[in-house]
Formats: sequence, structure tokens, C-alpha cells
Amino acid sequence: MAITLFNPTNEDFFAQYGGSNFTIPAFPKEGHMIRVDDNKANHVLNQFGPRGLTSLDYGDEGEVKEQKAEAGRRRNLEFKRMQVSRYNRDNESRKARQLEYIDPPKHIKEYAKEIGVGLIAPYEIADIKNEEISQMRKDAERRDRENDELRKQVADLIKLVQENVIPKTDGEIQADFIENLIENVKRMNRQTFEPWVKELGQEKYGKYPVEIQTYILKKWEGFFNKDEKPFPY
Repeated sequence: MAITLFNPTNEDFFAQYGGSNFTIPAFPKEGHMIRVDDNKANHVLNQFGPRGLTSLDYGDEGEVKEQKAEAGRRRNLEFKRMQVSRYNRDNESRKARQLEYIDPPKHIKEYAKEIGVGLIAPYEIADIKNEEISQMRKDAERRDRENDELRKQVADLIKLVQENVIPKTDGEIQADFIENLIENVKRMNRQTFEPWVKELGQEKYGKYPVEIQTYILKKWEGFFNKDEKPFPY
């Protein structure tokens, strides 16, 4: 038995079966209808049926043939719409994932022009790696500035402690000194706080008012093991 394959579309179909290649030309080129054995026909119809290839039965002429041709052309246009739509979706997805744009192949450009659907325009992706490096540098510079300021504050506090200067008015420690000292200690991080406490020492620590001593101990316990003494000597 044999089946007549009919290509009513405007594109050639390049098929392969049993190790041999053959072409079913577009309508109305010569050869757009070929008669092949059942197995070969069924194989090719499975491959190109969604693209518009159809078969003709014995006696399919006139209106019947035209109806099959029209159905094939509709399938062909739908196939082209799906291909263009898939290409656009893929590039939109790539853009969202910061992947590079893929240029449309020639046949997709031709499909889009034929069916009147626009292709997604080329885009440029942000250089995420360089942006991250730039942000990391900015963060590092900011931390350096903050640490420089803290080191300066610690140096000033150490100098104050070394000179044993605790301002007093009528025998009372000035409230603003206590407030400023606590505020400076509050801004210290672990790296700046530990050497400051060790430089302070037990004796000078004991000369501070209770509220300052309490705050220093509380901050120490927040950074270190509570069983560790802030003054190891």
C-alpha cells in the first residue's frame, strides 16, 4: 500500500527515513505531492503533520483537496506562531535571569515577518559581578572610615584613662563626661573594645562611677564568655 503526501504550505520539508533523505517541496513547486509506502508516509506525517503536511486519499480532488490544503496551511501558521512565541518567551526568561540575549535564527525571523509578530528586542544585561565587587569595595571603605573613627575615639579614651582625668565639679563627676564616655564605648566593636578595656585596667576601671562600670561589664559579656574576666591580671 502507498499514501500520497501533500505539502500545501509555503516551506519545503526535509525528511529522513531508513537512512535516506528526501524533500517534499512547498506548494506549488513540482513534487509537492509524492506517493510513498505506508511506513514511510506515517513516519513523515508524524514529523511534519503539525507543520502542515497532510495526506490525500484516493479520489481526494477539488473541494476535498482544498479543504485539506487549507487545514494544512492553518497548522503551518499555528506552528510558526508557536515557534516565534517560544523564542520570545525564552529570551524574556533569559533577561529575567540576567543571561545574554540570543539572536533569532533566520527561519524565526522569516516566521515573525510572515505572521506579523514582533520579536523581543536585543537587551544588555547588567554586569552583576562588577556591581557586586563595586558594592563590596564601597562597604569596605565605609567600614574602614568607621573603624578609623573608632580607633581615634579609643585613642582619646585611652589617653584620658592614662592621664586619669575624670572631670569633677564640687567633688562630683560631671554628668556629661559619663554620658560621652558611655556613648563612645557604645560605638566600639569587638576589635576596638577589647584592647581599650585591657588598657583601662582594673585600678582605673574602679575609679569610674558605677553606671560606667556596669555598662562596660554588660558590653564585655555581650562580646565574650561571661566567665571570662575583663581584666586578666
